[in-house]
Amino acid sequence: MPIDVASIQEFSDADQLKLYRWAIAMNAAGQTRSIDGRSVSFPALPDLMKMIDWLEKRIEVASQSGEGGGAVLVKFGDQV
Repeated sequence: MPIDVASIQEFSDADQLKLYRWAIAMNAAGQTRSIDGRSVSFPALPDLMKMIDWLEKRIEVASQSGEGGGAVLVKFGDQV
């Protein structure tokens, strides 16, 4: 069954960073948790740390370049 990408919620880098930091704070690394009625699987701690580092760098680059005040938006849609 194909995924309807038009109905997928959008998350900024800042939103994702908050979620990954929450996962560490709540000791959710390597677990599946229910958040606002949705099931979210978190990677292991080393992978969480890598993703946090990567997101922080993206946000820093975006804020230095003046793009969106440091929040890069992840969008899903048809590829051209």
